Amino acid sequence: MKTETLSVKNWDPVEYAKSQTFEIDNDCIIVKGPYDYCVDLRRCRTPEQILGWLDQLGDKTWCTKDLLLRFMRTAVHHNEIKIHPI
Repeated sequence: MKTETLSVKNWDPVEYAKSQTFEIDNDCIIVKGPYDYCVDLRRCRTPEQILGWLDQLGDKTWCTKDLLLRFMRTAVHHNEIKIHPI
């Protein structure tokens, strides 16, 4: 089995999220936790909206820091939001 090392050039946050604890279906990120949690990507069109969802998800007992990071990257990528790296 061939494994591929992810680099900045070939890293696709949507594909990475799909392979982990997310599914993307009909403009919805489905977060796979104890319950399927659907976030409509049309409600993640601004950094402020994404921050609100990060706050909402972060309150879930099953949510991890890694899941929040992947959710943010997926929402930013899907909605083509430009964020300035620190």
